[in-house]
Amino acid sequence: MKLHIVFLLLFLTACSRPKVEPVLTLPEATQKGANTFGFMLDNEVWVAYGKRCFVTSPCQYGDVRVLRYLNNGKPNFRFDAGLFTKEKTDYLDIEIENITQVGTYTLQDMHNYNYVYFNVWRYNTNYKAQLNAKKGFTFHITKLDTINKIISGSFEGELQEYNDSTKTKQVRDGRFDVIWLDR
Repeated sequence: MKLHIVFLLLFLTACSRPKVEPVLTLPEATQKGANTFGFMLDNEVWVAYGKRCFVTSPCQYGDVRVLRYLNNGKPNFRFDAGLFTKEKTDYLDIEIENITQVGTYTLQDMHNYNYVYFNVWRYNTNYKAQLNAKKGFTFHITKLDTINKIISGSFEGELQEYNDSTKTKQVRDGRFDVIWLDR
């Protein structure tokens, strides 16, 4: 019986320890399919990281997932990433159409197959925002390997809040090096 009480006390004290926010750093800019994704959001590092679990739904992981599919015969890429820490629950969803070769792609026309959508929630301030890319958000594709299914590059641009276009955030030093899945 004493052993059960000791285990119970150990369990309760382990659960009650304060969780420290991790120190996040941008991944290296590589071209080897390292499944990395990150950028600077204003002056804050944002990387695909962590996991968030709920009793009523499965766990969500803060990794990056990239899906390549054809739309009217044109290759589209969809990037999904999450950042989950004690204080943050962020989701990023990017879709870029007609990526056929290495080069620069600028989102001039935002629509169903060309967008950047970013959902931010900060627990400590109860700050919530839905941000969308402004025209001119740019992606530089530096590697497009159709044999090994690797897409790598960098990106930058400006995000504006969905309900208040005067509130913006800068995205800079963005980088990704991922292996995609075909749909």
